[in-house]
Amino acid sequence: MNMILLPGKSSKNKVWIEKIETSFKTHYPLTFTLDYSHWETENGDLNFELELEKLKNLAKEKDEIVIFAKSAGAILAMKAIFDKDIKPTACIFAGTAVGWAQATQENFDSWLQDYSVPTLFIQKTSDPAIAAEDLNELLTDSNAQNYKLLEIPGDNHDYEDINLLVNSSLEFMNKLNL
Repeated sequence: MNMILLPGKSSKNKVWIEKIETSFKTHYPLTFTLDYSHWETENGDLNFELELEKLKNLAKEKDEIVIFAKSAGAILAMKAIFDKDIKPTACIFAGTAVGWAQATQENFDSWLQDYSVPTLFIQKTSDPAIAAEDLNELLTDSNAQNYKLLEIPGDNHDYEDINLLVNSSLEFMNKLNL
């Protein structure tokens, strides 16, 4: 099983995703992290199309993949799934950046229509990107299936409890026999 890790768009997520990757290594030795091009200059914003292409290339020729993604990384994964460019066995999305996606990605809501990849959404109660309750409503309205929403307390977009994220992810994947 391969694990692809997609961080949030801010360069501060580089160290964070490395900690996440290290925590998963004992369970999933084949891990791959996507480093975003705009991190090299710390200038500008995420080039969505460029990073989407990098994700497709990273996933190519890998049999079974699990995606762990935060924020904008979750949005990249959703787009690649919608376009049928990647076919993950399961996904874990922490702090899904729905507000950002709705503001920057045309027809984002259609990407969720009949979404069916087994997915664990980990979302804070009052995350400014989208509150857990609002995410649940969006997924329900989109007829999404095979997902679990884990609501955790908080009112920011920082997901610093790495043990909680990794342990919740492993529990979810164990139930899927992954």
